[in-house]
Amino acid sequence: MTGSLKNFIYTVIATGMAVLLLVLSGLKIKFLPFVLAIGLIAGLLEKFYVELPNGSIVSGSTTFTFVVMAVYGIPEAVVIETIISLVSIPLVKRETIKFLFNTSQYIICIVAAGYGYLWSGGVPGTFTWYDVPRLLFAIALYYLVNITLMSVIISELSKRKYLATWIEMVQDGLLIYLVVSLLSVRLVLSYELYDQLQFWIETLFVFVVFLALRYAFALFINLRKTYLRTMESLTQLTENKLSISGGHATRVGRIARKIAEKMKLPQDEIDSIHYAALLHDLGKTYLEEKIFQKRGPLTLEEEREYRKHAEIGADMVKEIAGLARSSEYIRYHHECWDGTGFPAGISGEHIPLGARIIAAADQYDHIFYKKKSKTDFAALAGTKLDPQVVEIVLGIADLQEEPGKMAMPATIEEKLIENLVISEARKRVYQSQLLDKFGASLIVRYDGEFRNETGDFIDIPCREQVIV
Repeated sequence: MTGSLKNFIYTVIATGMAVLLLVLSGLKIKFLPFVLAIGLIAGLLEKFYVELPNGSIVSGSTTFTFVVMAVYGIPEAVVIETIISLVSIPLVKRETIKFLFNTSQYIICIVAAGYGYLWSGGVPGTFTWYDVPRLLFAIALYYLVNITLMSVIISELSKRKYLATWIEMVQDGLLIYLVVSLLSVRLVLSYELYDQLQFWIETLFVFVVFLALRYAFALFINLRKTYLRTMESLTQLTENKLSISGGHATRVGRIARKIAEKMKLPQDEIDSIHYAALLHDLGKTYLEEKIFQKRGPLTLEEEREYRKHAEIGADMVKEIAGLARSSEYIRYHHECWDGTGFPAGISGEHIPLGARIIAAADQYDHIFYKKKSKTDFAALAGTKLDPQVVEIVLGIADLQEEPGKMAMPATIEEKLIENLVISEARKRVYQSQLLDKFGASLIVRYDGEFRNETGDFIDIPCREQVIV
């Protein structure tokens, strides 16, 4: 962390704490029980946040901050923000500095929003339909200040331009702004000082809805993660069988997903591209293994055979429910921008965008796996690859780390180990022409007894098939 970033963080903390002390002097004690009750609900919503499939997080906690701001005023809203931070400590286990920074910037945001509400003509405690635009303005101001402060941290840590980071955060925050605005307006309109039953019923309803959404999205995300891990496991076994660099498909999948996310594609399109990238080499399992184990150039016949794998893989994936679009991307991922690819020889934008993204991710992994440079990758723009996609890839700061990552999670399923060991043993045999001539089918070691590679005793029916 740079010195300037540390200074920024400490400045925000100092400002936030100073503002907290100043505004608390205006706190109305008679409203404190209500504020504390609302703060507890808001804190629980912050704990049980909803994670969306695109990685965005919606907690709904700030909804109650704006409700209290419109009903009681700025000091009470600051108390809500402070309670949200305090209640969330046990779950997120924030470090002290990080906690202080988050709390301080939230305080700064709500004070800015509160004064924006007052400046636009809003008066706490007298909310009507005419005040709706004022509240929407205050909520927008809150998020703009929040994004402005957080963009400094994110752009500095990710080594990206500040303005690009700011614009991206604004785009990502639009959905959250709309949800929070809708709920805030509805709850404020339902509040009456001397008859709060309707308000508490709707508050309870909002809380239950968020819990239900959290459960539903968590279930969906976990199922998708399981789906992806199953695909990664399948491709890992395929790579071991065909002597392909370990983890290639997994890396291509992650790189392709980052490219698609950078291009702001719809979520279902991002998923389709990710699935296709994971399975783009699946068709190779139907080809003769000697094609992939051959060290020299392929013959014309072998090249024709090799080129079939894209269509074979596409036809295999097409049979899986929900992967029709992924099948199309697999079919065309070897097409080139200049029309020299296969299987159809199409060019330019006639190639599906998903296929162009996978082609770029595939080439990127190959180049960096062989420890070449970004210049080698950039040289493919306009020939093999879409120039626009190449430009996007080169602009993603953390993409170069992907080829060095492990192919599969550290907690790989134990049942895959046996298959991996067997596959590795077979690979060693197949790669030796000498062993192939003798018809060897299994490597064993002899220490008085015959054992396989895992150390288990094995029965040898034909001694001439054994290489000791």
